Amino acid sequence: MKVASVSHIMSKIFISYRRDDSQWQTKRLYDALCDQVPKPKQNIFYDLDSMRVGRDFRAKIDAAVSQCDLMIAVIGKNWLSQVDNETGNRRIDDPNDFVRIEISTALRREIPVVPVLVDETTMPKAEKLPEDLKSLSYRHGVKLRLDSFHSDMDALLNGLNLTELVGRKPFWSGKRLAGGGAAIVSALALALLVWSKIPFLPLSEGATGSFEGAGIDDLSGVALMTAEACLARKPSECTQMGYLFETGGEGLNPNASRAALFYRKACEGGHALGCSKLGYLHRTGSGVEPDDDLAVQFYRTGCDGKDSLGCSNLGFMYIEGSGVEQNYKLAETYVRIGCEGGESIGCLNLGYLYENGYGLKQSYSMASHYYEKACEGGQPIGCTNLGLLYEDGLNGPKDLARANEFYRKGCDGGHPRACRRLP
Repeated sequence: MKVASVSHIMSKIFISYRRDDSQWQTKRLYDALCDQVPKPKQNIFYDLDSMRVGRDFRAKIDAAVSQCDLMIAVIGKNWLSQVDNETGNRRIDDPNDFVRIEISTALRREIPVVPVLVDETTMPKAEKLPEDLKSLSYRHGVKLRLDSFHSDMDALLNGLNLTELVGRKPFWSGKRLAGGGAAIVSALALALLVWSKIPFLPLSEGATGSFEGAGIDDLSGVALMTAEACLARKPSECTQMGYLFETGGEGLNPNASRAALFYRKACEGGHALGCSKLGYLHRTGSGVEPDDDLAVQFYRTGCDGKDSLGCSNLGFMYIEGSGVEQNYKLAETYVRIGCEGGESIGCLNLGYLYENGYGLKQSYSMASHYYEKACEGGQPIGCTNLGLLYEDGLNGPKDLARANEFYRKGCDGGHPRACRRLP
């Protein structure tokens, strides 16, 4: 269905292309976008080569397209006419053609699609396209030519609102801590106390004045007190210190590398949320090398310590098959634990599994239930998803008034697609 809510995929821009048709042009376009988009590996979905053997490519495409705010469809001279070597039929006529699935999914979900026409390629006519791609022919396309590549690329970039496109929160969560200084918001109190149930691991030897590579000599005020409490073997304060560095709280300059060091100390000290936060940094490549295997390891440790963030994000890794083999049953188990533990991103992904029937019996009523919980928990995508169910009449009679109510909530929460659905 529309706007799937897979939590970890960060592809805000999806590039669709045929390798045999426009590989080098697409690579140059991708490189140019990388110069403009922060964390491009997370914010641009460019290639399916990273897909694990044995994974359902339809689910992978569905998940990736669902997370994008914009699709760029690169169309070269052979894009339409390429044939399958075995059948002799046009690839575009095959319902399982990657490119057809990608673009039809975006069109069905009303995700903006920008055709990029390579060299002298013209827009395909509607009568030449399969039924589910016909509306592509009415999209305004832009040229990308060899002899004017840079000016064409500038025109394309100027026409895209990249600030809006990459400003949306990902569907997996880093879980923002709240409160001033060493204080932690009461709603997270349980999660911040679970470290006491995990065997305490010693901090690094000699950790009496500073962490190696982190340092506290430049700190003052509440930040210094928090760091000192961390050094005094209070793992929850290490997590809070990591959060201050991650977000720039208490007047600190944001520093993801230092955040990672404090999160690691928190995790070594048995603080489950610190493990989950460290997994988040490894997943995004913030302050550390991106590493899905390590992300899974730290998410699992956090989840084992009863942290709902770790469980929710571990569930997503099973949905996507990143760092683990894709397994919807295990995904459902972990996102349900996260949701029941109060993590709204877990509810969002549980709704996604129910909506699509991945790993459990498809149920639009259950999808609506969990999308609403996600919406109430501050996930604007949950609001948008719920609005789509009401608009399409999948959880009862069509109800545009109710749909618009949830679109408004999603739009107010910062989800551009919800804003586009409003009358």
